[in-house]
Amino acid sequence: MVFIYKNNELCERMSLSEALSVNTSVISVVGAGGKTTLLHRLEDECVRKKQHVIITTTTKIMHENKPYFLEDTSIGKIKDTLGKFGRVWIGSRDLISGKTAPPAKEILDEIFWWELPILVEADGAKRLPLKVPAEHEPVIPSQTGHVVSVYGLDAIGRTLESTCFRWERAAQILEKGGEEFVTAKDIAILASSHKAGRKGCPPYAQYTVVLNKADSASKREAALEVCRELNVRGVENIVVTSLHSKKL
Repeated sequence: MVFIYKNNELCERMSLSEALSVNTSVISVVGAGGKTTLLHRLEDECVRKKQHVIITTTTKIMHENKPYFLEDTSIGKIKDTLGKFGRVWIGSRDLISGKTAPPAKEILDEIFWWELPILVEADGAKRLPLKVPAEHEPVIPSQTGHVVSVYGLDAIGRTLESTCFRWERAAQILEKGGEEFVTAKDIAILASSHKAGRKGCPPYAQYTVVLNKADSASKREAALEVCRELNVRGVENIVVTSLHSKKL
């Protein structure tokens, strides 16, 4: 399920790409609580619409054993793979971690000018619902036209230290201890903060908060509470989702 927040209500949309108004621009995804799942969902939706799409990273992602997942690639291979599959994930192998690191700078510098959606995983979160970035994070390309900041609603009612990557930084922003429970207002504070969710967002880029894991009526009510707080704090573009790890 995918909703946008409008007029104090959750209004259902047919697709995530519609809710996020995905077009031919660079979209950087940051935060926590389902970034990779969101990228897969957008990827699948683009392909179903017969729209070519590139997915890459400026940090590190898990390698996937798929024919359209390329490491140490070239512009020619990227174009060939797009022609065959309509999609391509690009990066380079990190021999120490075994993960996929960013592709070569010259590759990114060229593809960022292509007229198609380019999805960038620009942050890491250790699979936790919340994230507050360190000084060197997130790594958002200057060509980014849209920053999508993801939060997991399953953090609400659990302790800050058990749900947030770099929770000590969150504790400073929220002025609460790590053993205290996360509230809907806490998520809104983090998502609207230039030290957290909005950190590194280019001034010319659209900023959208995605509240993921709205898997029940109670979670959707909690999402509405977060949405209202976000509006008060100047965040207008909010999407509420129930995305699952299984690809569609």
